[in-house]
Amino acid sequence: MQCPKCESEQDNESAHCSSCGANLLPGRPLLVRLLWLVVSAGALAVLVLVPYLAGGRIPFFGLVLLFPSGISVFVFALRMAIGAVSDAERYRIRASRFKANDPEQAVRDYTRAILFGDRKEGKSWVRAVVYDRAQVLKAANRKEEAVEDLKDYIRQMWQAGKGKTVRVSMAQAEVIALEEELGARVGECTDSDVGKVDEGSP
Repeated sequence: MQCPKCESEQDNESAHCSSCGANLLPGRPLLVRLLWLVVSAGALAVLVLVPYLAGGRIPFFGLVLLFPSGISVFVFALRMAIGAVSDAERYRIRASRFKANDPEQAVRDYTRAILFGDRKEGKSWVRAVVYDRAQVLKAANRKEEAVEDLKDYIRQMWQAGKGKTVRVSMAQAEVIALEEELGARVGECTDSDVGKVDEGSP
């Protein structure tokens, strides 16, 4: 890759330019930031306009539910729109760019994202990255590792009280399919080995 600041050639795995020290990890794309800005504006509009337009027809209980939820959405969306991007998120963004053309690099970046994110981003974020890494491992034919990641993802989802979701069911189906493929592969190897022994027998 090329450093955007000094234009020197750098290794794809580098996080900082060896020549000028610039950060080579990508930030949040402009389009994504704009979308989050729209979401924050929408949340603010709901907070301001709904009580006004309702003219006092919203019960107090409804307002109690509306305002904390609306404020949470507004703050989170605004942070995503204009806030700084953590190294964990930067590694995740770069991994998503590499997963089609260089899955091995994508796996390394997802692994770094998990290590950094475990301390800063929260458990739900880390779970999502573990699932993303499992998909890249599966595409790269590293099926044993993909199974381990999927099982880890399922375990974390159950611990979070989200074990009955559709995505967990899909992950469980993936595990079953991969383990069947791995079992078939082991069976083929065993049959092949037996054949070689028979051929060499007197």
